[in-house]
Amino acid sequence: MTDVVKHIVSSLVFVAALIFLWNPFGTWMPSELEMIAAGAVAVIAAVFIGLVSTDEGRDEREVAMRGKSARVGYMAGVLVLSLCVVVGLVTHEPVNLWILGALGAMVVTRVVHRVM
Repeated sequence: MTDVVKHIVSSLVFVAALIFLWNPFGTWMPSELEMIAAGAVAVIAAVFIGLVSTDEGRDEREVAMRGKSARVGYMAGVLVLSLCVVVGLVTHEPVNLWILGALGAMVVTRVVHRVM
């Protein structure tokens, strides 16, 4: 299986599991076991995509594109988590501790990596 196909398939499985967990229109009523299975698939796919699956650049162009995609992914993560904090503050709801922890971990890790 080529790298491109592997990345596309793993991304589609991840998105499908997230949509199943989200249940946007409330059309299905999964059992607890089905929700646990979907959560496990989402977590395993996220770990595989984010940590295990790596693609090595074969030339300078591919290495530059990989670096650019990492920066775009980081910026998207910071933007979405910051938006969650702002929406929580505007609606006067307590901000989820996990959102604050993820945002803090992303920013602090980047600063520490830059310094070292």
